[in-house]
Amino acid sequence: TGHTIFACDAIEKGVRNIAIEDITGNISGTNKPGFFVSDETAITSFIPSLCSPKSPGSCLSYCEGACLRLVSFATNPSKIHNGVSMVVSNGITSVEIPRSVYYWKGVFDEEEKTTEKAGFFEETKDWTKGWFGAALPPGDYSISFVNGTGGEVWPDFVGEMMEQEPACAFGTVSTYSFTYNYPQSE
Repeated sequence: TGHTIFACDAIEKGVRNIAIEDITGNISGTNKPGFFVSDETAITSFIPSLCSPKSPGSCLSYCEGACLRLVSFATNPSKIHNGVSMVVSNGITSVEIPRSVYYWKGVFDEEEKTTEKAGFFEETKDWTKGWFGAALPPGDYSISFVNGTGGEVWPDFVGEMMEQEPACAFGTVSTYSFTYNYPQSE
């Protein structure tokens, strides 16, 4: 039998794109590797395997055989970008992902000041970033942005960040490529 991962509270508080790897399948009880995922189209639309229904009390589905990696795209946090969504497409499926804003306030410790991050922050400044994220299987994707009326837009900048590879990707060739579709100028 499997175990339950309780994620309902996090989902109710607005946490999106939950993807938890079950390396051995022991947590799911299937003894087959996969991922527990939140029911977000940014995740489930690109998973080639079928996901089981949500476990009672868990708010997560299990996707046997899925191998996902979190990819985040940092953008300008300015309010002028409110209502902007990122569109991710693999040529077959397109998904619109809403923008999130991350806010940080505090002082870096001495160790942190010596990292690359120190170049982006002053010691006591507040910091925010807008970001879009998705847990995706390996593949080729195009990235674009649209405003609330569907018009093409482009944030001031886009910074792509690949999180650590999941265990399911080790020993395999798992490639991700992103093509950026900038709006056509008139």
